[in-house]
Amino acid sequence: MESSGFGARGTNWVPGYQYLSYGDSDYDARHRIVALYNYQVPLLRGMNDNRYVRYALGGWHVTGITAMQTGFPVTVSETSVYNSLYCDQFSYYACPDAPNTSTFSIPSLNPRAPGNYWFNNSVFSAEPIGTFGNVKRNFFHGPGFDYSNIELYKNLPLGGENSPRFIQLRLEAYNAFNHANFAAPNGNFSAGPHFGQITSVIQPGSGDPQPGRAIQIAGKFYF
Repeated sequence: MESSGFGARGTNWVPGYQYLSYGDSDYDARHRIVALYNYQVPLLRGMNDNRYVRYALGGWHVTGITAMQTGFPVTVSETSVYNSLYCDQFSYYACPDAPNTSTFSIPSLNPRAPGNYWFNNSVFSAEPIGTFGNVKRNFFHGPGFDYSNIELYKNLPLGGENSPRFIQLRLEAYNAFNHANFAAPNGNFSAGPHFGQITSVIQPGSGDPQPGRAIQIAGKFYF
């Protein structure tokens, strides 16, 4: 039970029905792994007699970060019917009506499946006016995401190997493997055929992956 987040109040929605108010935190990502890596290709001294080959292939640095995590919770709500006892149109975001469900086991589906449905929306039904639905807040989790940001760079010294002056060439790839990271599905029961659909990808923000691969090339002169 929380006092912030979608559908949270800090108190029970309905006295005597505490289970409707309990749910996972809005930021409950159950599993998350982040890997950092850094590798420098040897200078190939003694491995190849051609100095141009050694110069072209040796001395490169590969660095990157790979992150994988499960999805955030999603609340299923009903905006077309408001319970006159505890919820109204003006307090919807503090006390959203909840539809009924015939099962509490809703398997997640492949968002690439026909229709882009993340869950089986046929198990939900509208609650009659004056009654309470049995779906609690943050009922299930949306799709997870994973991405890899990889950099390849090399320092080209000017005036000797230990010279403080050098040119750095960089190739940077964000979401390097172009993995599709989907946003949360539509949890509004009143959305009709769009209820349960995923219609967008995660937009880049602080700590979020790129929606698609982005590559940039850069050069720097250090002196």
